[in-house]
Amino acid sequence: MAEIGFRSPLQSNFFDRDKIKKKMDAAVRRSFIRIGGFIRTTARRSIRKRKRSAAPGQPPSSHVGTLKNLIFFSYDDFSKSMIVGPTLSRRKTGTVGIADPVNKTVPEILEFGGTAKRKQKSGETITVKYHKHPYMQPALDIASREDKLRQHWELIR
Repeated sequence: MAEIGFRSPLQSNFFDRDKIKKKMDAAVRRSFIRIGGFIRTTARRSIRKRKRSAAPGQPPSSHVGTLKNLIFFSYDDFSKSMIVGPTLSRRKTGTVGIADPVNKTVPEILEFGGTAKRKQKSGETITVKYHKHPYMQPALDIASREDKLRQHWELIR
């Protein structure tokens, strides 16, 4: 009769749980990184650099390139989750100040629309209504429509 904690040579060679777990973790990480990279690239490419504003409902125009350069993705190994989207700029442009009562950020106002207080050159502060210019949700929709999500998840099966 075997003692508790004893593993026969057959058990130890047949099913190495730690090794399988590490391989699965690496596969999940790889899949998330590929999906996040695809969504980030799609969102960045949807933002065109031009002087005029985009039509409501279309991805925003980039006049300087700041928003495009602030879109990143990050994989959290602890929670096995991914986040893709723009980070907040530390630079103060002075064009958009305090937003809605819910304190929306500039990237949120671009994605979902809303109002923000804007300082004029004269020093006067006015409230401006912004239309929706979604760029992240369409990127996720494209990834879903092109089956990128399913393709990468099948790699780890």
